[in-house]
Amino acid sequence: MALGVDPQGSRPLLVLQETDGPGRVLPIAVGIPEAQAVELERSGARPERPQTHALICNVVEALGHRIEGVRITELRDGIYHAELRLDGGVTVSSRLTDAVTLALHLELPILVEEDVLAAGATELTVVNVEDDQEEEHEIAVDESGEPVVDPDEVEAFRKFLDQASPEDFDKPS
Repeated sequence: MALGVDPQGSRPLLVLQETDGPGRVLPIAVGIPEAQAVELERSGARPERPQTHALICNVVEALGHRIEGVRITELRDGIYHAELRLDGGVTVSSRLTDAVTLALHLELPILVEEDVLAAGATELTVVNVEDDQEEEHEIAVDESGEPVVDPDEVEAFRKFLDQASPEDFDKPS
């Protein structure tokens, strides 16, 4: 799971990658507050007061139950739907981002129905490319042949650039 920005740079994307199977990725446009909640949970930050997803976990636990899983169940009219699976076979409808954030908080897998993957996922292919020094590297590309950028690498590079100074770079020879 990663966060990124859509190719037009206007909306955050939640990117889920299939772990069993051909490695399809499911890019899902989300709102900025939702992306912030996911990133807060991904980073392991624990605010002083519980966020909504932590509150839900606390309420479910206080009622003597537990959340056993989350599942993305449907893509309808361009909107992803999810559900929480509680002990005792109980399911509760959920917004996708709330379900994902809960899964991160509880360290649960995020399951996706096959028809949802078939409708919204992109398959990745790894290709060999040569750089200017004729060294081969593998990169992932999507169905259209466009390179797939790892959002974690982009974020690490942004952090590096935020802290970099001119002295960090070699002077031209």
